[in-house]
Parts: sequence; structure tokens; C-alpha cells
Amino acid sequence: MYRLYPYTGNRRDEIGKAPKIYFYDTGIRNAVVEDFSDPFLRRDFAALFENFIISEIVKYHSYTQSGFKLAFWRTTGGAEIDLVLHKENNIIGCEIKASRDRPSVAFKNRYPKAQIRSITTSNFY
Repeated sequence: MYRLYPYTGNRRDEIGKAPKIYFYDTGIRNAVVEDFSDPFLRRDFAALFENFIISEIVKYHSYTQSGFKLAFWRTTGGAEIDLVLHKENNIIGCEIKASRDRPSVAFKNRYPKAQIRSITTSNFY
């Protein structure tokens, strides 16, 4: 299990303290929530998918020693980016959705130089 801390430009409406918890192994997550049923039929599929993608990105960046720091971004108004990779002036916001969805424009408005990526069940590999 690991913690993903918030990314913040120290703006008043950005959440900057409470981390999100993820598991390196989604099997352990399934044991904690006591659900080993078919992932595509579960009510928590979106959360399971998000955990899977983030854990794989965390592992990849650890293995490659990319130098990127990983975080998430959220405002008090509810705008959110699931994963922010940042290093120096390079910022990549990743919106992770189980179904097709448009990424939050709030992050791009706040950080105009950031790249935005959308990761869904139909485009991850």
C-alpha cells in the first residue's frame, strides 16, 4: 500500500493535505474489500481500474527512475485529476476513467502548460 499526495500550486481552493491510498497489488485491495467477483460486474470497478493503472505507473516510474513525482489534484469545488506526474516545469495530468469521459478542463485552465492524458479501458496498454 502507498500514499499519493496532492499536487498543489498553493492556491486557496486546492486540497493540499490528505493523501489517497492505493495498493501495489489489486488482489490485496480485493481482500480488504472482500470482493473477488468478476471486476467488470462490480460496483467498484472504476475505483479498481484507477488503482490498477496508478499502481502500474508507480511501478514503471520506480523501475525506470524517471525522476517524476506522482500526485493527484483536487479542488474544494470537486474538480479532480487522478494522477499528476511532475518534474521541474513538465506537468502531465492523467484522468483515469473506466468508461470514455472527458478530462477535467479545470486543471488545464489552472496549469495551462500541463499536458493532459485520458486513460480508459479502451486505450490503456
